[in-house]
Amino acid sequence: GIVAARLGALRVVITDGDQMSVDLCVENLKENGISLDGECVHVERLLWGAGPQIEAFASNVELSPPGGFDVIIAADVMYKSELPPLLFETIKALLSSNGAAVLCHLVRAGVTQELVMNAAQEAGFDVTVVPMPTEHLPHDYCTEDEAKGGQIYLLRH
Repeated sequence: GIVAARLGALRVVITDGDQMSVDLCVENLKENGISLDGECVHVERLLWGAGPQIEAFASNVELSPPGGFDVIIAADVMYKSELPPLLFETIKALLSSNGAAVLCHLVRAGVTQELVMNAAQEAGFDVTVVPMPTEHLPHDYCTEDEAKGGQIYLLRH
């Protein structure tokens, strides 16, 4: 979200299902000089999956553009085996018909790349696997093996 805002995205909406993470994100944005006072950057709590919360989020014009988002970016967000179908259901509900979602996934807690790929395809996405750049490994936030097992997915309706 910080990078998208810095690069001039017209609308950046950062979400997390955990309120503490949402609060931390707000502080992070402020520490990086990104204002939350305008209409460009929003931080909201959002639980994945179909239902009233996603419908309300999608219909809130302050958060979700009419017709859906052109780009959705998610990185290292799946750490329970039940999350992939919920994530892809949410992306499907919020992505515009011509939009694309980019997902970077590191295997954690048994959420394998195969599980992610199958869930994305079952949700109806066309999935392209993008080569993961490895020239900057290891990373401070994951082991070298976790990083090498990472995968980037490009998802389209």
